[in-house]
Amino acid sequence: MRHYRPHLSELVTTGLTFPLPLKDIAKYECLNENIAVNVMTFDERQPIPLYVTPHRQRKHLINLLLLTDDERDVHHYVLVRDLSRLVSGRTKHVGKAFVCEYCLHCFRREHTLTEHIPNCSTHLPQTVTYPVAGKDAVLHYKPT
Repeated sequence: MRHYRPHLSELVTTGLTFPLPLKDIAKYECLNENIAVNVMTFDERQPIPLYVTPHRQRKHLINLLLLTDDERDVHHYVLVRDLSRLVSGRTKHVGKAFVCEYCLHCFRREHTLTEHIPNCSTHLPQTVTYPVAGKDAVLHYKPT
């Protein structure tokens, strides 16, 4: 907490309660016009975007991982410093991956991600789940 104290006066938190519910992330962004926030979680070892900011061009883009303990009904946000390191283990590519914040798909090259973003950003945050071989191997689209 001591690392954050000098910056508390820079952030506007008027009318917000903490820990901040997911539904209030957009309110936080409106109060702090230079900060954009993305939130994701893991479900069955699969990353799932929960909130993707519409403000991609802001000075500070913060990626958070939401950890939950359903038994105790508590949640905690963890800062993700490098999205590539968090999700690129799902690929065979060795090296930095360029990750789409909307679908968390990994790309090998930045220009491929840049071409992908305009199409993906028109949809709600989503995740791709592949069927298990031998079990009703049918691909379905289900927005999160």
